[in-house]
Amino acid sequence: MPKKIVISSACLLILISTAYATSAITDAQRQSIDQKKQQITSSITPEQKQAIDQKRQEIEDKINQNYDAFKAALLKRIDRAIAMIDNTTQKISSNTKIVDSSKEVILTSLANTKKGLETYKSKASSSTSLDELGAVGREFIQYLGAGEDVIKEGTKKALAVLGTNMTAKAEAYKAKLMQTLEVLKKTCPSEATAIGNLENKLKDLDKEITALKQATKDQNSAQIKIITAQIKTTVKETATILQSLQGKCQL
Repeated sequence: MPKKIVISSACLLILISTAYATSAITDAQRQSIDQKKQQITSSITPEQKQAIDQKRQEIEDKINQNYDAFKAALLKRIDRAIAMIDNTTQKISSNTKIVDSSKEVILTSLANTKKGLETYKSKASSSTSLDELGAVGREFIQYLGAGEDVIKEGTKKALAVLGTNMTAKAEAYKAKLMQTLEVLKKTCPSEATAIGNLENKLKDLDKEITALKQATKDQNSAQIKIITAQIKTTVKETATILQSLQGKCQL
């Protein structure tokens, strides 16, 4: 539970007496201030005291409500960050296209980042004041920036490996398609239109392979995803054309 903020009636009285200079108070001035405080205290009616206490309670409640809301929001944000780490970890762990050595490095970085986030969650949960919670929040935001960099780097490495593997598969498919085209040109010249379509698909595939190599080299995650999808589409369309030639040509 947070420490309750207590505002005494004396504090309100001090505010009333701020007309007196407090930076260089003489004994006589201090005595005069004390007398003034005593006069004010004595002159406060029960109704006025009740109003002061009520106002003080309202201020305390508002501060404590702000604390509770801030704490809930901070814990929610930390939980989201932890969930993001868990999600990335699961994707990396289940990706069979990432070599074990790279996978181990990435997963270790993610695990360390998660431990740090859990530490900040514990600090936020056990905080007892708005100031303490604010300090935890500032530290967490700074740490989160570094943690997000770890996640991004891990994702980039994973996609770079995916790009390398897809490039190898696409090049193998390209080589096979080139051989198939040579056979078709010799054995099935009557299907010139279909053969021309296959040649266009071969050109598309060649451009996509070149683009994927560059994106993989640059570790451009967005482009790797886009080009990988394009290659899959090209291969699928090529397979459809080849299927239409089944029975018509020697394949």
